Amino acid sequence: MPVDKPTYIRMVQIRDTGKTLVWNVEALADGAKLGEVKWFGRWRKYAFFPIDSIFEQVCLREVADFIEAKTKEHRLRAVATRCK
Repeated sequence: MPVDKPTYIRMVQIRDTGKTLVWNVEALADGAKLGEVKWFGRWRKYAFFPIDSIFEQVCLREVADFIEAKTKEHRLRAVATRCK
């Protein structure tokens, strides 16, 4: 279940490739970039690409929930597009 209010990190959309989106994962405290969430074609889902960072369970859960939600949204859009 996605967190309503992030505790330590935020996701900031930085790019729209036309088919998928890309987000920076940033620390709330200082805005430091911790990695990116972007589409990973081989797995056919969004994935987290961390930069040299250390994470604990709360942040990892927030990232995992975000990735799961965005993958579901992407798949629903794809189905809706095919049905038109």
